[in-house]
Amino acid sequence: RGGRWSGAPMPVGYMADSRAELRPREKNPDHRRFLPFEPYASVVREYYRLFVALGGDLGRTHHSIYENRIFFPDPATCLPPDGFVARYNLKRREAGYYPSRVGLKLLLTNPIYIGHWHFHNTIVQWNNHSPIVSEDHFWQAFNYLSPVSLDGSPNPNYRSIHHNSRPTVQARRTVERPL
Repeated sequence: RGGRWSGAPMPVGYMADSRAELRPREKNPDHRRFLPFEPYASVVREYYRLFVALGGDLGRTHHSIYENRIFFPDPATCLPPDGFVARYNLKRREAGYYPSRVGLKLLLTNPIYIGHWHFHNTIVQWNNHSPIVSEDHFWQAFNYLSPVSLDGSPNPNYRSIHHNSRPTVQARRTVERPL
């Protein structure tokens, strides 16, 4: 609740400063605070940019990430500097490290990327650490995806994407399919 990393997997794009002291008897004010980890942070920014450029279409964004190979680096080979920790919950897929569609939605609506610390879906520390994503990109993405604002009230700027399509032949069928 104090705005410091507790040891759980962290949002992709950040690393935590694990140095308790900078010099002997000099406490580190950033101990266990999030700092941007650039090899991953640049990919997170690209996901936001792409999502906003595609008009808030999560499916097209996810497909474009896969088609254009916009993947995170391999966590086993892309390590943070000494004294820092980056613990992500990334899963390798057939082509590389990238989020599922649900994971992408959670990433695009996470206020931690603009510097706010949340605990149990409540912001407990505003402007707690350095943001990775610009406020403009975050709010555009957030307003596409979240019907609820950060304070829990209805989001007046919510603009969901509605896909209109004709029903399939199977949807109109009133009897069971023949063998």
